[in-house]
Formats: sequence, C-alpha cells, structure tokens
Amino acid sequence: MKPLITFYHSIEKSAPKETWVLLFFIGLNFILKIMFIDANPITMDEPFTIMNSQKTFQELFQIFINENNPPLHFILAKGWIYVFGDDVIAVRMLSVTFSCASVYLFYLILKKTTQKIYWAWYGLLLYTLSNYFVKFAHDFRVYPIFQFLTLLCIYLILDFYKNPRNKKAIILALVNAIMCYSHFFGFWVVFCEALFLLWMGFFTKPNVKYITWGILTFIILYLPYLQLLYIRLSYSVSNKMWLSTVSGVYPLYNMIWRFSNMPVLAVTNIVILSIGLLLFYRNKKFVKNETLAIYSCFFIVPYLSMYLISFKVPMFLDRYVIFIAVAFILSLVYCIQLISKTSVKLSLFVVLTQLTMYSFTYAWTGPTPSGQILNIKNYMDSTSSGKPYSIIMTPSWQIDEFSYHIDRAAFRDYKNVYSRLLKNNIFACDDSLLLDKERMRLLEREHLYLIDTHDDKNTSKPIRDFISKNRFTQINIKDFRHYKIYLYQRESVSSP
Repeated sequence: MKPLITFYHSIEKSAPKETWVLLFFIGLNFILKIMFIDANPITMDEPFTIMNSQKTFQELFQIFINENNPPLHFILAKGWIYVFGDDVIAVRMLSVTFSCASVYLFYLILKKTTQKIYWAWYGLLLYTLSNYFVKFAHDFRVYPIFQFLTLLCIYLILDFYKNPRNKKAIILALVNAIMCYSHFFGFWVVFCEALFLLWMGFFTKPNVKYITWGILTFIILYLPYLQLLYIRLSYSVSNKMWLSTVSGVYPLYNMIWRFSNMPVLAVTNIVILSIGLLLFYRNKKFVKNETLAIYSCFFIVPYLSMYLISFKVPMFLDRYVIFIAVAFILSLVYCIQLISKTSVKLSLFVVLTQLTMYSFTYAWTGPTPSGQILNIKNYMDSTSSGKPYSIIMTPSWQIDEFSYHIDRAAFRDYKNVYSRLLKNNIFACDDSLLLDKERMRLLEREHLYLIDTHDDKNTSKPIRDFISKNRFTQINIKDFRHYKIYLYQRESVSSP
C-alpha cells in the first residue's frame, strides 16, 4: 500500500493542475454518457450496422458498393462486437469511447488558440453538456468517430501550419484518409483545411514540398476507394434521395438550436457569434488570425455552403454536420473571449452555463421510433389472447431491427435470418409473392399482424388486399409513431 501512496503523491506533485481538470472533464463525460446509454433501445440504422458487422470482409466489401457510408466503422464494429458482444451497452460503448476521447482534443485545440486556460475549460463544459453530442454518443454509428477525427485534423492542421515538416504533412494526410474512410463528408473537412491554409497564407514556394507530400500520400491511401466514391457521388446527384431539400431560412436557425440545447440559447449563441465577427473586424484581426480562420473556415463556410447546396442536393442534416458542430463550440469560445469587459464576459459565462445545465438531458428523447418494436411486441402478445399468431413486416428492411429485439438468435444467423423467422410464421416482404407462396403457413394461425411503416404512398395496400382475400378480417388498427399495426383474425374463428 505504501508504494502506491508514494506513487500517487509523485504524480500529484509532477502533474500540473490542468491535467486533473482535464481528467475531471473526461470522467464527467464518461459518467454522463454511460448513465443512460441504454435509455433508448437499439433502433434506426443501429441494427443494420450490427447485423452487417457480423459478415465476412468479402461480404462487407460487396455491401459497400451500394452503401452510403465508407468501411471504417463497419470494420471497427466487427472487431468490437467480436470482443464485447452485441448487447445495447456493449455496442454503444464504442461511440461513448470516441465521444469521451474528443474531450482531450478539444482541450489541446483550445489550449493552443485561447488567451487563458479557463476558456478551454469553458469549451469542455459546453461540449460535456451538449444534448447534441450526447445523442450521437448513444448511437452505434460512425458519427462520434467522425467527430473525433475532425478534431484531430483541426489540431494537426494547426500544428502543421506553425511548424511545417514532411513528417507532419504525411501524418495529416494519413488521418485525413482515415477520416474519409469513415464518412464521405470527411472531404468537407479536407476542403476546410485547405481553406484554412489559404486564409493563413501558407501556399508559398517554401511550403510547396510539404503540401505535395501530403497530397500524394492522401491520393495513394484513398486510391482503392476512389471508384466507389465516384459511384456514390453520381448516384446522390442523379437520383432522388430520402432526405428532402431545404426551403427558407428556418433550417439555419434550427440547426443552431440543435447545437445549443434550447431556443433561448440558440438565439443567444447566434448573437454572440455575430458580435464576435464584428469584434474581429473592428480589431483588424482578419489577417492571419488562427481563431478567426477556424471560425470562418471550419464553421461559417461549410455551414452556409451545405445549407445552400441543400436547395438542390439535400445534405443539411444534424448528423451530417457533426464536423461543423465541433467548430461551433470552438467558435463560440473564441467569440466570447473577444469581449473586452470582464464583467460582461463573466455574466455571459454564468448565464450560459446555468441555461446549458438546465437544458441538459442525459438521454436523447427526440422524434425517433425508439422502443416501438418492443411496444409493438407487447401489443401483439396482449391482443392475441395468448394464442400463436403470424406477423407480416413490410417493407422488408424492418427485419434487422425486428429480429434484433424479437429473435436475437435469428438475427445473429444473418445468412438464414429470413428462413428462421419464416419457420415462426414471421414474413418479411415488399409484395404479396412470398405470402402467396407460403399461403398455407399463413393460414395456420388465428391472428395475423401486419407491421407497416407510415408513408404517403400506401405501398402496403396490395398486401392488405391479399390478406383480405384469404379469409382474414381486419378487426383493429393501431398507430405506433412510425409504424401502423393492422390486426386480422381468421374468418373461421368467431370473434369474441
């Protein structure tokens, strides 16, 4: 015990106070994000990610041809699930890990670019209490990794600008390539980096060799995926996407609201960012100012550009702009510290901190279909009078989430998931062909439930017509937010 106490005191004496404050924020992030990590069940794209992460590498690369996301997260998820399993806490710990690791990068960037260390602590507080970042920390998808890599790129580009070297150019290019392998919008971050260097007047003759090394390294590393990138970009431009184009100016405000927890904070933050821009101009700090360059190149330019492009090609979605959200936190800190009056800065700090703490929630409660599959299962069990029943799911893509919650063994057997569910009279289909083929199996049970997603196209009508023609009578319809459940009873069984 004595050696441990001696070791502790030696660290306490040698480590600066900053280290302990940093560890406090990392620990606080972990506690707040782990407490309600399973408040919402696995849903949306998470079951798709988990199921496909079980596949072989050869099968995965076949998926990437038609998949909107590059391979990095699937590969990481495959190894993570192999070690820790596919339960909700196990899989989401990957996102929590990268979300908490982002605290350290925020600290490094803010320490480099703020006047006093306490502004770095304030930036970490804003990040820690951000509902927006908590939401993605509780989501088993690529976005916390993308967020982490964006911060790493901002830190590396600052370091590269101040002290350019071939080695640093290669490391930056390597991280950029990894980031673009995590999400296609990583190219936005690369564009922001180039804009930052242009703003800071870095493109001079002595620096050409460093830039050349970086560009060549990036091209070589990303060359294997260039063809797939071209295919996905061509598809996005020439085909209608599920995401709608923007209209009006409200989306600009609405996204700041998402970054800011609540409307009053959103309005306050917009005012602070506007005042900060005016103060930069008044103080004539536009020339080679790092903080203004980060504010402009990593926040203002991509934020407005993605908004304007979304009038034609939709991309202005909360999760797609997570790389802008990290720059929003940085920019907000930069703008507050520009205010000359200490009393005003202190008042803003106290008021904004209190409002942020007041509006903080430990778990995302937005308009997602979280938990609905389990609620639907309970509804079916309670209305079937304890008798076996058949289930039809349409569209068939529901099978990932449904099987994860209802039949985990079938979910894990991804090659045979359809046939295993069919044996239990669970049909996943987009039309009536499968139902017609399995008509006798469909008629085996007294109750039938059709699980249909809400849409305006009424795509399930052919299936409902088929059910009605085959001795089933519709006796109830129930809404579950994103789902509509039709309850049928076989005509040969008298209704109670």
